[in-house]
Amino acid sequence: MFFLYGLSSSQIQTSESRSWKEASAYRPPQLRSPVQPPARTNSESTSMVDEAGSRGFSFDSDQSDSDGSVSNNDRYKSSKCRTTAILIVQVLARADPKSLHAHWALLLPTHDVLQPRPYQATLLTTLLFDPIVKARVAAATTISVMLEGPVRAFLHVAEYRELAQKIPFTTLSSTLGQIVIQLHTGLVHVVSNEKHSGTLVAALKALSLLVTAAPYNRLPSLLLPNVVLSVAKKTQELLNSSTDQSNTVTAAVNCLGAALSTTPASTGMASILTVKNPSEISGASLPHTVLMDLISYSRSPASSAVRVEAFQAIKAAVHNYPMIVPSYWDQVFKTVAEVVDMGWEKARTSPSSPARGSLSAGYAQPSRICDDKLVQSAIKLLDETLRALSGFEVPDESNDDSLLKAAPMHLGPKSLFAPSSSMESVRADDGCPQWLQALDRLLPAALIHSAPMVRGAALTCFAGLTPAVFSALPVQKQEFIISSVMRASREDDTPAVRSAACRAVGVTVGFPQVSKGKEKVIPIINLLLSRMEDISAAVRITASWAVANLCDALCSIAETDDAKEANYPLEDVPLGSLAECTFKAANDGDKVRANVVRALGNLARFVDFSDIEMGHKNVVYSRTNQTPASQWLGTMVQTFVSCVTTGNVKVQWNVCHALGNLFLNRSIQLSSAPWALSVFSILLLLLRGSSNFKIRMHAASALAVPNSREDYGVTYGDVVQTLIQSLDSLENDAGTGPTSMKYQAALADQLNRSTIHVLALGQPQDYDILKDMLPKRTSFLHKWLSTVLLSTRRDLPWSGELYEEEVFGTTSKPVCTSEYDEKPLPPPRDQHGYRLIENQELCGTSDKVSSRCVDAERAVLALSSMYMHGGKITAAQNFQKLL
Repeated sequence: MFFLYGLSSSQIQTSESRSWKEASAYRPPQLRSPVQPPARTNSESTSMVDEAGSRGFSFDSDQSDSDGSVSNNDRYKSSKCRTTAILIVQVLARADPKSLHAHWALLLPTHDVLQPRPYQATLLTTLLFDPIVKARVAAATTISVMLEGPVRAFLHVAEYRELAQKIPFTTLSSTLGQIVIQLHTGLVHVVSNEKHSGTLVAALKALSLLVTAAPYNRLPSLLLPNVVLSVAKKTQELLNSSTDQSNTVTAAVNCLGAALSTTPASTGMASILTVKNPSEISGASLPHTVLMDLISYSRSPASSAVRVEAFQAIKAAVHNYPMIVPSYWDQVFKTVAEVVDMGWEKARTSPSSPARGSLSAGYAQPSRICDDKLVQSAIKLLDETLRALSGFEVPDESNDDSLLKAAPMHLGPKSLFAPSSSMESVRADDGCPQWLQALDRLLPAALIHSAPMVRGAALTCFAGLTPAVFSALPVQKQEFIISSVMRASREDDTPAVRSAACRAVGVTVGFPQVSKGKEKVIPIINLLLSRMEDISAAVRITASWAVANLCDALCSIAETDDAKEANYPLEDVPLGSLAECTFKAANDGDKVRANVVRALGNLARFVDFSDIEMGHKNVVYSRTNQTPASQWLGTMVQTFVSCVTTGNVKVQWNVCHALGNLFLNRSIQLSSAPWALSVFSILLLLLRGSSNFKIRMHAASALAVPNSREDYGVTYGDVVQTLIQSLDSLENDAGTGPTSMKYQAALADQLNRSTIHVLALGQPQDYDILKDMLPKRTSFLHKWLSTVLLSTRRDLPWSGELYEEEVFGTTSKPVCTSEYDEKPLPPPRDQHGYRLIENQELCGTSDKVSSRCVDAERAVLALSSMYMHGGKITAAQNFQKLL
């Protein structure tokens, strides 16, 4: 391989036998010893070794400033050949990274990377042992390129096994695991010993990419802590250096941030970061001081670039290891306050800054851009710290085994809709004192900062509020938050700031202190309606998201038992204006349409669409001075149909959810609705033809909402056939690929429940419309119902989760922590038919089992009567035996 061209094993041994410190020492030309002529031998390799021995290989002095010394040390120009070979690999990696995946074992070491004998010609050994700086830098850069792009999915299967070398055959996962281990070993060694700044920066970048892509949950637990230890130690050495090492320190702190931001959180890192007394662990006092070191890096006199990277690294640590936050709050608050005060003082004294209190962004001078980014990083750290203290949680996709994944645009804390088991240790008032400190000391100045990025970061802090913290704040602070986000949404000149403000409005509008106050809701509605027509797409996206959350809050108020006794009547809310605005926004992009559909679905659930008030409970009647809701019901259905046929995946599953909400409306006679047939046809089309399991799951859920046979009308036969066919073929259905497999259990669960519900509503004469399907599916239906009944009748003290795992192969617990627009539809009120997982939590275990058993028995009776009506006496008797 050309990686070795011009080098011999003895030459490599000479390089390795000398210490890194000695080999890396730079010697000016005037201080170098005279070059002795090499001894003549019959071997060119021996000649090169003698030349190396007379001068001594220097890893750094060969090409430290110029190539002038290369002619002596690299007399045959062999380094150019080695460097060119490495650069060719780099070009291939940039052009098509996946094409090199099959050759990783050839390009990267699998064992003994620090041992020069036997010398393995790989990129990492070139980085370790090549005497020429250009070759080492090229090797480090090539490793970085190989670790970019789609490599994370490739390394996801990597696994380290102790017995991997003792078996005759090595699996791909074991090979990748060995490569990852050797990469860690070699790069950490380079970072710890390299003196040349260019090579060190390139190695730190490669190490940062490696820790970002490595699956540490399948690797030794001490691997990541060792990286943090080594890089932290090297960072201290660089800071103590007499020369300016700002660029290298920046790269080192960036590497620390990458290590601290790895997900899922490393158990090894957690164990050392949570130690209260580091002296209790021998030789492990440094890990506990890593955060204090980062905090010191974020202060003067460090350069702005280093301070920004330090803030980002601390933010990553706070996000992944929130248990450490209380111990460091005082230091974090003090550091952020220093930066905010510095930024505010510069903003006030800068000639280009707007007047105090103005929301106009103006234009920042180039010399202040770095300072503004520093203030923004400090506010982002404050935001993450406050979220950790108050128990704010967002779904973590890396360890999410729930039935439903969270949406990219989440509504807010999970506690806004359902309790989270992981938040049980967080008290209701946790984070309130810290929030008060931030509101008194930091956020007011940041909200009127001249830099848009700083104002946007400050407004994003309000999007991290939890209902418990907001309710514990004084009324004056609540008013300050609401007025600040509304003023920024309305008046700020920068679209990004208005978008951040709309997101904060969307979170706070779900709090009872806001949604139940007419004096707050009406202005918020008017504000959001104007933002829905903003010229910026980013503002329209977050504004539509806030409108959907507002409609969700109104729906919750309408469905409470004391809705009519609320402190303001919902009839005063301009629901018609909300609907008209969302109809217009349905022609926008998919990101807006997904939120628009969710908003319309919330309205469809509680608005009265009848011309005559029928006294339905929990249905809000439109005011006489507004357009009657019955007049825009058809437009709403047309909007759903249009979005489901032309929208993306998220739009389609939100349409399914919205249609289910529409079916729940008590003022609609579904059996006589002219649009019912087209709506059912769309849901059946999605259930049959969609390759996305998530869409099919929501379609099946919506199909199970109607609670009478008459509601299905002439589509009942198609609904039954499609559900049974989907249930029978699911086992052999791979969906769109590996990403669909995580939803297969949830889809199977929903199909089971939906099929039982629809069959239980059947009547004997329905055999006439199912006569082509039922005889062919008799065996499958009998076996399936037998399994369901056998499982539900077991007289064991099961918990709800164990029951669902046994019968449906899944558990209900994760559903309770799913985000609103992705959780299954709630069942109709005051009905005894179909039940969903999330609404059975209030029942005891025996009630759950009994309810499902009754539903299954009703389905058996309905099927038996159908077969009996069709003259299939034997089949009918076999089903009756199941009871």
